[in-house]
Amino acid sequence: MKNKIIAFLDTPFQVMLGCLLRTTVYKNCDFDVVLADHIKNYEPVYEGLLNSKIFGNVFLAKVYKTDNEHSKYGQWKNTACSKMKVEKFLDGNKYYDKFLVSDDLTSTNWIYNYLHKYNPDIKAIYFEETPIGVLSGQPALLHDNSKNVSHKGSIARSILNYHTLTGNIAEGYSSISNMVKGKFYFPIKQLPMPNNLDEYIRLLNSIWGYKEKYNFFGKVIFFEQSFRVDGVDFDDIQIVKDIISVVGKENVLIKMHPRSRENRFSDLGVDVKDKTYIPWEIIALNMGEDANKPILISYSTGALVLPQLYWGISQKSISLVDCEEYKIKNYHDKEMLEYFDTYKKICKDKRLGNLPKNREEFLSLLGQYWNMQDK
Repeated sequence: MKNKIIAFLDTPFQVMLGCLLRTTVYKNCDFDVVLADHIKNYEPVYEGLLNSKIFGNVFLAKVYKTDNEHSKYGQWKNTACSKMKVEKFLDGNKYYDKFLVSDDLTSTNWIYNYLHKYNPDIKAIYFEETPIGVLSGQPALLHDNSKNVSHKGSIARSILNYHTLTGNIAEGYSSISNMVKGKFYFPIKQLPMPNNLDEYIRLLNSIWGYKEKYNFFGKVIFFEQSFRVDGVDFDDIQIVKDIISVVGKENVLIKMHPRSRENRFSDLGVDVKDKTYIPWEIIALNMGEDANKPILISYSTGALVLPQLYWGISQKSISLVDCEEYKIKNYHDKEMLEYFDTYKKICKDKRLGNLPKNREEFLSLLGQYWNMQDK
């Protein structure tokens, strides 16, 4: 009897890795997916997954508001109604052998708890969002924090017979398994690469409906990150203004973050692509060697480094994570600070991008790159 697999996908890159796992590790299994509405313009991605025919069932979970509910009352209220909500978007499907997940969210715990009731032997399987996150130990699912749950929380979970992902990951997949062997409480296996890269690209193109081959020659692309969505005070508007001062607004393109719901750059007169749900990694895969034509700028987005880490695609990248004037002020998230440090280390060790130390150095470097561009 085939194993029944279900994966939860809440970012574009997770969708890409879900397709990878489906066509390699789990190619002979029954494989369903849950697409979360965290992705802006998720509807065409949902339709693309349905039409791809590589998955069994494709479920849509509208959990964006739930996963961004920060009040304790709201969280407990949502959890109390979780069974009904999960039943609705899983359309009555109850039994699975494995649950593939990358994020520790309210909704992913809902699903795990629901599925656990129907199969107490279900295995939760972690897969990386990025190797940088795994190397820095950032994702909460990498750690067994069950001992840190408050006494009241433990009693409540016991009374409700509520099972969470914390401490219950059976195994994981990462592209850097050899570098983190024995680091976490569960074994990490090597994430395979596509058996046929061209077929993999065609599959991704079909899911995202990617037909337009963007011409980014002579462009400076700034990648917005999710800081504002996550409530972090980060002045990326000033960064874009500084970029404009060097290359002109007509040469700047903004790639909005998939979870952003607001175009904050409209008053700057720069180009903002409306199809923001298409991951840069797919665009880079289609561009191939031409991916090094535009100049890519961001604070610490994976888009600057992932195409080269995964597929050896060279890019012209500038990360501002080490730039003094742009550093996030009064930021105390220990896990993210560790992520930033790891990001800087990988950029340096793998020569994946430039890390200017201050605004003057950044603008000088940008000017040098710009003067070398084929425009």
